[in-house]
Amino acid sequence: MTIPSREAILSANSIKNEKVKVPELGPDVEMIVSTMTGTMRDAWEMSLIGDGKTYNMANASARLLTYCIVNEKGDRVFKDGDADELGKLSSKIIFRLTRVARKLNALTDADLEVAKGN
Repeated sequence: MTIPSREAILSANSIKNEKVKVPELGPDVEMIVSTMTGTMRDAWEMSLIGDGKTYNMANASARLLTYCIVNEKGDRVFKDGDADELGKLSSKIIFRLTRVARKLNALTDADLEVAKGN
């Protein structure tokens, strides 16, 4: 077993990207969906907490995508406040992009079942 140094851990590029075709926006349109950083995931998860007892799932997919859609440099394309506008895209586009975001960020049903077991 190898235990990496602090420097190796902090300098590791653990962010993965995946291009997703979005033909509804044009014949050659692609968006880049990315892994969130830990800080970004915490912010997204906090956005889901409603009154502290229930979850605020309103527009949750679009809120997730505001953290996961990036440009070629890896910078976020959308700001937190863009979720309402982004959520106005067709559900087909939102679903396709969200499916990739969930896979890259360990948010699939299988991932959640594994987490429950830990």
